[in-house]
Amino acid sequence: MKYLSIAVFIPLILLFSGSAYTQGEYFFTYQMVYPQHPELKIYEYHEWSSDIHLSMVIDSSEVEEVKVTEYDDRGFPVSKMRTSSPSALSTIMPLYKNKKEGYIIRTVTNPWEFFTNPQMIQILEDYLEFEWKISGEQKLIDDLQCIKATTEFRCRDFTAWFAPEISVPSGPFFFHGLPGLIVRLEFEQSELYFELREFGSLDQPELNLEILGIDPDNRWDLATHCDLQEEFDRYVQILHARAGDPDCKNCPTKIKNVRWDECWDECD
Repeated sequence: MKYLSIAVFIPLILLFSGSAYTQGEYFFTYQMVYPQHPELKIYEYHEWSSDIHLSMVIDSSEVEEVKVTEYDDRGFPVSKMRTSSPSALSTIMPLYKNKKEGYIIRTVTNPWEFFTNPQMIQILEDYLEFEWKISGEQKLIDDLQCIKATTEFRCRDFTAWFAPEISVPSGPFFFHGLPGLIVRLEFEQSELYFELREFGSLDQPELNLEILGIDPDNRWDLATHCDLQEEFDRYVQILHARAGDPDCKNCPTKIKNVRWDECWDECD
């Protein structure tokens, strides 16, 4: 299967001819580049058609899980615990986007105990619409002329470089909606970014809902993004009870700036 060998894709491989792709099915692969941890080999494999988009994450890192051996005075793992957090990606982190029916099933980090026992869960979302701002800035990436676009999504800013000659309106993670495939996606105020490694016509699909562990018929039983705010707030209350909130004047330690990967700015 393609996604079992993607770790060998070093240069960008474009398996197509012509200048535009508007019909058919395609596959594409991204590598997550994290300069602070070059040993991590994390990839996304995508299969796309005009109505359905399936993807999964593959962690091919040759890094043993870091065991927690030290705790701070609050009883929480020390910061080096973060180097083992990508081990949670050993699950395939499925994504299913159904444009025709207008919903997405995607994988997120559960905010409940995300410091001490990070786990991935599936949530249901409406089909996400991104407000892209396309600039006049261009640059060449792997022989593809790319255009810069920016967007804000749940309290974070992102920069995308997309290639109009590959008119597949999709990209890494769960981003889509530009008039061309995203070749590079950058997280603002972070060194993390995604780079396109492979693209081509999809002759034989290799992903399906069974492989991804997704059951659309049961989607109404899944939590939504906004449902997780209550779980997060409960967990923060426990952290404050153990260590003291930022306003505590007599606490030996304080919990400050506790945040989840995504905020709830659009929730009621």
